[in-house]
Amino acid sequence: MTGALLKLQSYFHVRFLMVGVALALAVQCNISSAKGNGRAAWKAQFMELGEQSKQAELAGDLDTAEKLARDRLNIAGDGPARAQAVASAGLGNVLRSKGLFAESEIMFRKALTLNEASDEPAGYTFQLRATINLASAIESQGRLAESNALFRKALALQLSSQPNHVDAIHARTLLANNLIALHQYSEAEVLLKQAIAVKPDFNNKEAGDQRSTPYWETMRKAQALNALGLLAFQQKKWTQALDYLQQAQSQFSAILPPQQINVLKNSYAQSKVYFKMDKPEMALAILRPLQGQTVAALGVNHPFNAKVELLLAQGLPDSEKAEKNRLFDHAMQVFERVQARDQVVDVSKFWSSYLQQTGQNEKALQVSLKGLDAADEVFSNSQGLSDSTREDIAQQFTPLYKNTLALLLQLHTAQPKAGYDRQALAVASRTQSRLFTEMLKRADVSNLQGDPTFNALKSKLQTQQKELASLQELQNEQIASAGRSNDTETSLSNDPIVAERMKAYRDKLVREIAEASRNLQTTEDSMWTRYPRFMELTKPRPVDLDLLQGKVLRPDETLVSYSLLNQKLVAFVIGQHTFKMIQSPVGKAALYALIQQVRQPEEDPKSDLSGLHKLDPSVLFKLYEAVFKPIEPELGNGRKVLVVGDGPLFTLPLEMLVTQWGADDQNRFNAVRTDKPDTLQEYATLHYLGDTRDFAYLPSLSSLVSLRLYSKPPVQYQTELVSFANPDFKADPSQASTREALGRAQRSLRGSSGLTIPPLPETEGEAREISGILGGKSELYLGDNAQEHTVKTIDLSHSRYVHFATHGLMGDETSMVSKELGARADSVAQPALLMSLGGNLQGEDGLLTMGEVLSSLNLNAQLAVLSACNTAAGNSDSDHAGEGFAGLTRAFMYAGAKGLLVSHWSVESQSTQDLMTSVFKQIKQGNDRLTALTNARAQLRAKPLVLGLRGVSQAHPYFWAPFVFVGD
Repeated sequence: MTGALLKLQSYFHVRFLMVGVALALAVQCNISSAKGNGRAAWKAQFMELGEQSKQAELAGDLDTAEKLARDRLNIAGDGPARAQAVASAGLGNVLRSKGLFAESEIMFRKALTLNEASDEPAGYTFQLRATINLASAIESQGRLAESNALFRKALALQLSSQPNHVDAIHARTLLANNLIALHQYSEAEVLLKQAIAVKPDFNNKEAGDQRSTPYWETMRKAQALNALGLLAFQQKKWTQALDYLQQAQSQFSAILPPQQINVLKNSYAQSKVYFKMDKPEMALAILRPLQGQTVAALGVNHPFNAKVELLLAQGLPDSEKAEKNRLFDHAMQVFERVQARDQVVDVSKFWSSYLQQTGQNEKALQVSLKGLDAADEVFSNSQGLSDSTREDIAQQFTPLYKNTLALLLQLHTAQPKAGYDRQALAVASRTQSRLFTEMLKRADVSNLQGDPTFNALKSKLQTQQKELASLQELQNEQIASAGRSNDTETSLSNDPIVAERMKAYRDKLVREIAEASRNLQTTEDSMWTRYPRFMELTKPRPVDLDLLQGKVLRPDETLVSYSLLNQKLVAFVIGQHTFKMIQSPVGKAALYALIQQVRQPEEDPKSDLSGLHKLDPSVLFKLYEAVFKPIEPELGNGRKVLVVGDGPLFTLPLEMLVTQWGADDQNRFNAVRTDKPDTLQEYATLHYLGDTRDFAYLPSLSSLVSLRLYSKPPVQYQTELVSFANPDFKADPSQASTREALGRAQRSLRGSSGLTIPPLPETEGEAREISGILGGKSELYLGDNAQEHTVKTIDLSHSRYVHFATHGLMGDETSMVSKELGARADSVAQPALLMSLGGNLQGEDGLLTMGEVLSSLNLNAQLAVLSACNTAAGNSDSDHAGEGFAGLTRAFMYAGAKGLLVSHWSVESQSTQDLMTSVFKQIKQGNDRLTALTNARAQLRAKPLVLGLRGVSQAHPYFWAPFVFVGD
């Protein structure tokens, strides 16, 4: 048993037997009487109190239910551990119904601990219900991942024991509700339909099991129908949602009083549907009386009443301004008190929006920032769930972040000296590649495991956190019971001796909590000073301007971080001693459209490259004017610019933007196109942004902090180059002859007939040439030796450069290849590198996925080259393209690569070979990686590419612009 639980259990014995003797005296008569009549009488009294409490709870009389549950716990205090466990669970259930989630969690954990310690543990039914109720209490506090694991555990326990019990309906429904909150709708629907299909076996039940009855079958199936209504609501199927909810209400009404919580929640859900169906009068007709019913049944400070108030505040007309603000304010107070973080986010979103509409911007900002803190906690608590689920969780909070940023822009315009631009930067940093940012922090912390000072401080911190939590649990339980004591206890507490002892205990607890808080704060301050990355994992902080300017940025560079809103683009331009927030009047939709026009010719250049002439310089110039020109005055003369994009900007190489497009430029371009058609030489006349700036791209501001402040210790390189090239794809020889007839090869899987896997023999020459340029020790894995198993098992930690010359796959392409190859299901939909499909695969499938890079590779490479297509690509239509951009890129950065060369689209193979070998020649000559890429691009642009009997100019961005540098 943990120290906290031992202390908690000890407290209950103190509370009932020692603290002022109050509670011990309060129940002494009952206990003595029960013992006098024997164990049977004691048990009868114990069972009777439990049944009375349960009936009071079902009737909606929660105060009486709690009083009876506490009386039951009192008489259990001198009984066996099993009785204490059962009584603790009973009280926990009532506290949860009253919305006291933290207090109920204490009781459920105590119940499970006592049950495990008992010589006569309760059966599976008790363990199941206590686990379910603990999960519900945790879920109500916004800890979705933790509750999901418990709900799954409970369902597995139920199905392994009694799959046809009424509880099998309940376990499925609760897990389904949790999955709905996690946006995992398909699994939720399957579970709910299974729940409704259960046919309970009322004859097969444990002794004392009173829930295996038709009454409870009706209750549980009505709850499942209600959940189906909530699922349909989330899927925006309003009519279907209303139908399910009304079916559920019909069944609830047949067995429950109107004030019972299930009935009230169903009415609330129906009103939400009516709002969505644009029937506000019907919604308000339910909500107005519902608020009074809820207060009467549950109390004004119950979390469900706060939910009713929040919905009512949204629906009331603007003429009721004072009432709307009162309802919002009270709902926020309740949700903060019970630590319902997801609900705090909801209140913040709606209340802040309303405050802005009514011109209360300062108050709106306060409310929004509360919501952002709560959203960060919800996301942090989702650790353990799948990446896709966590991305969905992050996405549902995106509107609040974007609205807060827009609000800060308004405040900054009105008060430019008030520091709102600095706050805006901090807010923007909180939205950037959240999963990747967290992964990097974990990688940073893993580097500290051998530090004895870190380990000692970490252990001290965890011990102090547990000690404070234990003391606070005691105080919370004491506060929760205040004012709800029975008459006997109240009369005894008036005894001067008893009152003095009770006060002394309370005062001592307050002093102990204050001292524990001070000690913990001192340790936390030390950890923040010495090991901030560890602290950021549990208490995320935004990247602030002082950190960037004071510790991260160098004199010869400027950092630009973009945030894209619906109606404008915001750029934060940061130098060591300068900071400017600049707004550009291009919104999300317009920017998406422009970038799509730019990418389309590159993504589909046709087999003879004839589609490349569709790249319109005027669009490249429009993008330059919208994205980069407004910030140029702040950049100075330095070439190096660090860039953190947002949304579609992650999919655009800024180097290809055109900086001039006047009449002379247009005439010159058109004249060359007319004079030398089909050669693409007209693109050599353009002035590109890459001529004057060198760009290093980053998924987030936090990734720059990781690279600069928390990188792995330097190593002694033992190998200059490790290369995997020309994997064996088992290609049909006819593919190679077709490729040669076209005079080119594209490192792409997209062919005119769908999926193709063309061989890449020229990549073997690329690997050999790079090896020759670098000299020193090289390890080349070519042909069928370019094995996935080799990548995952050899030691790459002392290799200076790592090179992959193969096909790169986006998520949908991985799915296509997986179906063709019969690859593992876990390969589906992840970005991947296609390794050899011939030779001895040693149980691998030939797809080196993002997840496998994350879990298998340990790098210290100065440069990792993904000489393949789409290795930087993301979905340009997504608000979360940054996570896509980070796909393979983030995996290799997480694995320890200090810099990467990655591509934005399917690349021309000969051009790529020339570019890569040129980059390494530049590096060998002493240039840094970014300068090497810039010089290699310039050389490629000046060199024609021979296609059959004609040559084309590689000045077209298709050839030189796809590869970008990511990292430091």
